Amino acid sequence: MRPALTAAPLLLLCARAFAGAPEPTAPATSAPDATASPDAGPAAPTETPAPATAAAPDGGPAPAAPAPQPPAPDETFTPILVPPGEAPPLPFPVVLSVGRVLNPRVSVADFYFDPHVRLRLRGAWVQQDPNVYFVGRNSGFNMAMARVGVSGGFRRTIRFNLSLEGAADTRSGSNQLVGELSTRVRDAYFTFAPWEFLQVTAGHFRPPSDRESLSSFDAASGTGRAGTPQLLPEMSVATRGVYAGEGLQVRGMDPGRDLGVMLHGDIRPLPFVGGTYALAVVNGNGQNQVLNDNNQPTVWSRITFGLRNLPVLTQADVGASVHYGRTSNIAALPNTFDDEALGSAVDGVVQLFGFQVTGQFHWVHTRHLTTRAPTELALGGFAQVAWRDLFGFSPVARVAYFQPSSALPQFTVVEVTGGMRYDVPGLPLTAQIGFTHPEETGWGVYDLGAANTTREKRVPGARIPEPVRHTVGVNNWSLDRADAYPITNERVEAVLQMSF
Repeated sequence: MRPALTAAPLLLLCARAFAGAPEPTAPATSAPDATASPDAGPAAPTETPAPATAAAPDGGPAPAAPAPQPPAPDETFTPILVPPGEAPPLPFPVVLSVGRVLNPRVSVADFYFDPHVRLRLRGAWVQQDPNVYFVGRNSGFNMAMARVGVSGGFRRTIRFNLSLEGAADTRSGSNQLVGELSTRVRDAYFTFAPWEFLQVTAGHFRPPSDRESLSSFDAASGTGRAGTPQLLPEMSVATRGVYAGEGLQVRGMDPGRDLGVMLHGDIRPLPFVGGTYALAVVNGNGQNQVLNDNNQPTVWSRITFGLRNLPVLTQADVGASVHYGRTSNIAALPNTFDDEALGSAVDGVVQLFGFQVTGQFHWVHTRHLTTRAPTELALGGFAQVAWRDLFGFSPVARVAYFQPSSALPQFTVVEVTGGMRYDVPGLPLTAQIGFTHPEETGWGVYDLGAANTTREKRVPGARIPEPVRHTVGVNNWSLDRADAYPITNERVEAVLQMSF
């Protein structure tokens, strides 16, 4: 049976190497006295007896054997003898602590490290559409998340976060049902925080966009992170989009992560009043990209303000964000296709005792600078009501709307979802289940153009006057109803998650 090993000797060797001393070589020593007390310290090395010398051939005196040279001081390594099962003392303190649920932390002198693991298995049954071959034919399980990472810092001034996703979906085609998982970088950033109200973050991080994109999964049970937890198996359709096999696949409005720098901080004038601000400059072409797609950055900004921990009002928080940037399609160089995007989001959450109401609205206005194609408008939002933590259970209902583009009315969808979340008391385990009824409606905001007429007769025809549009430079946007492409694709989803 192999003896039990401890990490302390390894840490001691690392500390010696970090200090710059070369790894010593132990001189030959006799076996230590087995009867010696462990507290007596290491046994003193004994001299090695000189070997017997042979007589000289002419009968003269035998030449004396050369005296052994003592080892250089920097090459001497005195082994530390400790009782079995115990580790030698370290030159710095090491502390292992566990949080309220399961938040392990390793502290080494002024450094601390928090390992994170999040495994998320999703199962879905999607109703099969008889007229669309790629909808409802791949019901089963999928690995929604297999994330491992570590966060930490130095004292209270430097923080960092590094995580890898082992279940990254790398499919690139639309409505593609076959693909494999891969490993991708998710978080890779550090923060310099000399003060709470003034912090700088640099690396690969989420820009300050909207509440659901920023905090849903990062506030999962057991992580100890602030935010609004995701109560249903999936985020709203406007944020996540429509997955392949569950409808007409389209990407959501979640910007993902990006490369850049961000100035941000927390402002808390009173214990129950506070807010945040953030200003980020990023490449703007999404996560896991090597370089920017042009020479211009994308700018994101966000502010929040709220009340917390009042006797009746547990939480009341509102937020708003704005972003602007230009993206370029450089797949067919030397030809490039440039687009200009301007967007904004407003969101809020109110919680009285356990009753919680959450809402969000998001829009993005895209101009095609190179092709001069019609301007596109994307809209999305949701309203959600829930009762939080009723003996670990959180029943929830949500109505979500998503218009991916005013140029694609057949993708406009409304989803009504009801479900339940259960957090296992004292364990970093979460179970979620939900039923969703999607409806491709065709209702949206479209550009009426110079004709200034709507397809839906119930919508009045008077719109923005043409002189005003030309002066301000805006499109003739109006609520209208276009032809939709109805699909039979109700679904039931369930998620099992372990996270700490």
